Amino acid sequence: MEEGDVGALVERLEREWVERRWCGPVRTARALAGFGAEARGAVSLLRRFWLWTPHSHERVGYLEALAAIEPEGLGGIYVECLWDCEEDARLLGVERAPDGVEVRGRLEYLRDDELESEGVRAAAGERLATLTG
Repeated sequence: MEEGDVGALVERLEREWVERRWCGPVRTARALAGFGAEARGAVSLLRRFWLWTPHSHERVGYLEALAAIEPEGLGGIYVECLWDCEEDARLLGVERAPDGVEVRGRLEYLRDDELESEGVRAAAGERLATLTG
Protein backbone atom coordinates (compact mmCIF):
# COMPACT_ATOMS: atom_id res chain seq x y z
CA MET A 1 0.00 0.00 0.00
CA GLU A 2 1.27 3.43 -0.93
CA GLU A 3 0.96 6.20 1.65
CA GLY A 4 -0.22 8.36 -1.24
CA ASP A 5 -3.23 6.14 -1.97
CA VAL A 6 -6.31 7.79 -0.48
CA GLY A 7 -8.46 4.67 -0.88
CA ALA A 8 -5.89 2.52 0.90
CA LEU A 9 -5.62 5.03 3.73
CA VAL A 10 -9.41 5.14 4.16
CA GLU A 11 -9.44 1.33 4.23
CA ARG A 12 -6.71 1.36 6.86
CA LEU A 13 -8.68 3.82 8.97
CA GLU A 14 -11.77 1.62 8.63
CA ARG A 15 -9.80 -1.44 9.81
CA GLU A 16 -8.39 0.55 12.71
CA TRP A 17 -11.96 1.48 13.70
CA VAL A 18 -13.31 -2.06 13.39
CA GLU A 19 -10.38 -3.45 15.39
CA ARG A 20 -10.71 -0.65 17.98
CA ARG A 21 -7.05 0.15 17.45
CA TRP A 22 -6.76 3.32 19.47
CA CYS A 23 -3.01 3.88 19.07
CA GLY A 24 -2.01 4.85 15.57
CA PRO A 25 -5.12 5.96 13.67
CA VAL A 26 -4.22 9.60 14.23
CA ARG A 27 -1.19 9.04 11.97
CA THR A 28 -3.52 7.70 9.28
CA ALA A 29 -5.80 10.71 9.83
CA ARG A 30 -2.90 13.10 9.36
CA ALA A 31 -1.86 11.34 6.16
CA LEU A 32 -5.43 11.67 4.86
CA ALA A 33 -5.50 15.36 5.77
CA GLY A 34 -2.79 15.97 3.21
CA PHE A 35 -5.24 15.06 0.46
CA GLY A 36 -7.82 17.66 1.47
CA ALA A 37 -11.25 17.23 -0.10
CA GLU A 38 -10.05 14.20 -2.06
CA ALA A 39 -10.23 12.25 1.24
CA ARG A 40 -13.93 12.98 1.93
CA GLY A 41 -14.57 9.25 2.20
CA ALA A 42 -12.85 9.34 5.60
CA VAL A 43 -15.00 12.07 7.19
CA SER A 44 -17.46 9.81 9.02
CA LEU A 45 -14.60 7.66 10.35
CA LEU A 46 -12.67 10.70 11.51
CA ARG A 47 -15.74 12.01 13.32
CA ARG A 48 -16.16 8.62 15.02
CA PHE A 49 -12.54 8.57 16.12
CA TRP A 50 -12.84 12.15 17.38
CA LEU A 51 -15.89 11.21 19.46
CA TRP A 52 -14.76 7.85 20.78
CA THR A 53 -10.99 7.78 21.14
CA PRO A 54 -9.91 7.10 24.71
CA HIS A 55 -6.77 9.15 24.00
CA SER A 56 -7.83 12.73 24.46
CA HIS A 57 -4.52 14.03 23.15
CA GLU A 58 -5.31 12.52 19.72
CA ARG A 59 -8.62 14.35 19.29
CA VAL A 60 -6.81 17.41 17.97
CA GLY A 61 -5.25 15.35 15.17
CA TYR A 62 -8.66 14.05 14.12
CA LEU A 63 -10.16 17.53 14.22
CA GLU A 64 -7.30 18.99 12.20
CA ALA A 65 -7.78 16.23 9.62
CA LEU A 66 -11.51 16.98 9.47
CA ALA A 67 -10.76 20.67 9.00
CA ALA A 68 -8.36 19.92 6.14
CA ILE A 69 -10.77 17.55 4.40
CA GLU A 70 -14.20 19.09 5.01
CA PRO A 71 -14.05 22.26 7.10
CA GLU A 72 -17.75 23.12 6.92
CA GLY A 73 -19.92 22.14 9.86
CA LEU A 74 -17.22 22.04 12.52
CA GLY A 75 -18.37 25.11 14.46
CA GLY A 76 -20.08 23.09 17.19
CA ILE A 77 -17.01 20.93 17.62
CA TYR A 78 -14.82 24.01 18.01
CA VAL A 79 -17.19 25.35 20.65
CA GLU A 80 -16.99 22.03 22.47
CA CYS A 81 -13.19 22.26 22.33
CA LEU A 82 -13.35 25.33 24.57
CA TRP A 83 -14.09 22.91 27.44
CA ASP A 84 -11.65 20.16 26.37
CA CYS A 85 -9.12 18.80 28.85
CA GLU A 86 -6.31 19.15 26.28
CA GLU A 87 -4.66 22.53 25.85
CA ASP A 88 -4.20 22.08 22.09
CA ALA A 89 -7.92 21.45 21.70
CA ARG A 90 -8.79 24.53 23.76
CA LEU A 91 -6.45 26.57 21.57
CA LEU A 92 -8.24 25.33 18.43
CA GLY A 93 -11.55 26.27 20.02
CA VAL A 94 -10.29 29.71 20.97
CA GLU A 95 -9.07 30.26 17.42
CA ARG A 96 -11.98 28.80 15.46
CA ALA A 97 -15.20 28.66 17.51
CA PRO A 98 -17.87 30.77 15.82
CA ASP A 99 -18.73 34.01 17.58
CA GLY A 100 -21.67 33.94 19.93
CA VAL A 101 -22.70 34.74 23.48
CA GLU A 102 -21.62 31.32 24.80
CA VAL A 103 -18.26 31.54 23.03
CA ARG A 104 -17.55 35.05 24.28
CA GLY A 105 -18.43 34.04 27.83
CA ARG A 106 -16.13 31.03 27.66
CA LEU A 107 -13.33 33.11 26.13
CA GLU A 108 -13.64 35.58 29.00
CA TYR A 109 -13.47 32.71 31.47
CA LEU A 110 -10.40 31.21 29.79
CA ARG A 111 -8.70 34.61 29.60
CA ASP A 112 -9.24 35.25 33.30
CA ASP A 113 -8.71 31.74 34.71
CA GLU A 114 -5.50 31.79 36.73
CA LEU A 115 -5.27 28.00 36.51
CA GLU A 116 -5.37 28.03 32.70
CA SER A 117 -2.15 27.85 30.70
CA GLU A 118 -0.56 31.13 29.73
CA GLY A 119 -0.93 30.28 26.03
CA VAL A 120 -4.67 29.69 26.25
CA ARG A 121 -5.17 32.77 28.41
CA ALA A 122 -3.30 34.95 25.92
CA ALA A 123 -5.05 33.45 22.89
CA ALA A 124 -8.46 33.92 24.51
CA GLY A 125 -7.65 37.55 25.28
CA GLU A 126 -6.50 38.16 21.71
CA ARG A 127 -9.60 36.53 20.23
CA LEU A 128 -11.88 38.53 22.50
CA ALA A 129 -10.16 41.72 21.40
CA THR A 130 -10.90 40.91 17.76
CA LEU A 131 -14.54 40.10 18.54
CA THR A 132 -15.26 43.15 20.66
CA GLY A 133 -12.86 45.62 19.04
